[in-house]
Amino acid sequence: MPVQVSRNIRAGLGDEAEGIVDYLLGESDGLCTLCETPLNNAVETCVADHIVPEAEGGETTRENLQLAHKWCNSVKQNYTDDQIKPYVKFAKRYQIAGAGLNYGQAINQLDMFDFQPEPVTIDIDEKDDIVAFDFANGGGGSTPIYHEIVGGRDFPFCYMEVPITSLFNDDHCQPRSLKTNHVRSIYFDLFDNPLNEPACCRVVSNQDGTKKILMFDGQHKTLSMLLHSRECVVVKIYLDMTIDEATRLINTIQNKIVKLKASAFEAMGKLAQEFQADYAAYAEEVGDDASEAGFIHHIDAARRSRAKDACWAAIVDEFLELQTEIMPWIRLQGRPAPNPDNYPAHVSETMMKNKIAQGLMKKAPLEDVGQEGISRRVRERNNATTALNYWIAAVSEATGDNGNYSTSDITRINRNFRQPALTFSMALIKRIIGHIMVHEPDVALLQAEPNEGQWTLIATAISRMVNHPAWRTGRDYSIPAAELDDLLQLNNSITAKMNELHLTLNYCIVGELPDNIMQIQEE
Repeated sequence: MPVQVSRNIRAGLGDEAEGIVDYLLGESDGLCTLCETPLNNAVETCVADHIVPEAEGGETTRENLQLAHKWCNSVKQNYTDDQIKPYVKFAKRYQIAGAGLNYGQAINQLDMFDFQPEPVTIDIDEKDDIVAFDFANGGGGSTPIYHEIVGGRDFPFCYMEVPITSLFNDDHCQPRSLKTNHVRSIYFDLFDNPLNEPACCRVVSNQDGTKKILMFDGQHKTLSMLLHSRECVVVKIYLDMTIDEATRLINTIQNKIVKLKASAFEAMGKLAQEFQADYAAYAEEVGDDASEAGFIHHIDAARRSRAKDACWAAIVDEFLELQTEIMPWIRLQGRPAPNPDNYPAHVSETMMKNKIAQGLMKKAPLEDVGQEGISRRVRERNNATTALNYWIAAVSEATGDNGNYSTSDITRINRNFRQPALTFSMALIKRIIGHIMVHEPDVALLQAEPNEGQWTLIATAISRMVNHPAWRTGRDYSIPAAELDDLLQLNNSITAKMNELHLTLNYCIVGELPDNIMQIQEE
């Protein structure tokens, strides 16, 4: 497990810097102090973090330092530990669970939530237009019923403050997975602003006469309120709405964003606005038989190429939302480059999309329909994320004194982040996974999720790949290293050169190299 202590912290500690890593490991009990999940994950880097932020007068002393995952620390910014803990605890557990969970699944499966939703008793007084609620926690009350007439159809509804423990996810109308970035933006906004709009629900009856309040819109808002320790949330409840009517409601255009029931193209919510109406019409036409490839074929020939690009861009955006370990190394468009003291090199956002995401995932639209298409894309996304985490952990490992980067570390990072190197490495990672999973490389990440033993083999092979001497040998001491640098600087393919240097699938699996493969010469 790499542990990084910044130069500024070491300087501030003075004589106390000696043995600081061992001290922090001993104090941590093996857990990240922010998300409270284990620190012993080989794919994650840990950092020394100020308990009281320096911006609030926190001192750089051993007593004011703790160990945290680098990603958790990056979320902290100038918030206090107590403010960010609920969100990072959720986000890390969601990631560990493999992501892809909807609201109901997150409540059921994540160990930070200790309740299961419970039915309610509802009594409607049609004469006085009042509805009374009796909640399982002992609370309840009455509220007026309002009416909205649409096409001659009466939609009675009410607003009610409901215990979050009484809200079920509407799996029929809204099975889509949660987006941690969406939760994050709402969660932090709630420190400064009230909730803007209520969640929307409908009511269904149980055989025993009790009712379930099914939430079909507003899951991210409700979860954010729950993370703020709110016990209740005001919701809009439609008292007589069918599945089809609720689905049609969330399919309408709100704020120019189409909200759709999940289909084979799960990334629909991120599809370019130009094609959202097209997809809505396509999904309405084919229902559960929708697929990525089917949607592309549905588009008129003149716009089909743009639609294909838009679909891929949406899939990449879904992938980027899961990235935690590599994001500090990414220079996002319109943002300053990462701090060179901590990140000696960076990958541009374009390279992240075109070399890494496209290098690991299948760009061609999938033919799979319905839930199978969703499952394959989610599986691919999760597998690609895990493999990428192993890769960035190996690339960014600091082996110098006091946890700093050595000269060879910086050489390794700079070479790995060049475009030809990213193309080569992502292709080799797919071949590694395909070999261990016994699948063709182009579909290996889609086909199945490796078990724990297979991930161990994959992680070992990726580590061998990254630690091959081709990446870290200085050009001044090796003709092959100088030749490799020249190819990288010219953005030329390095595959032939790497084959010459035995950086191949066989080496990654077996781990054997000829002596002095880099022809290293003495100074």
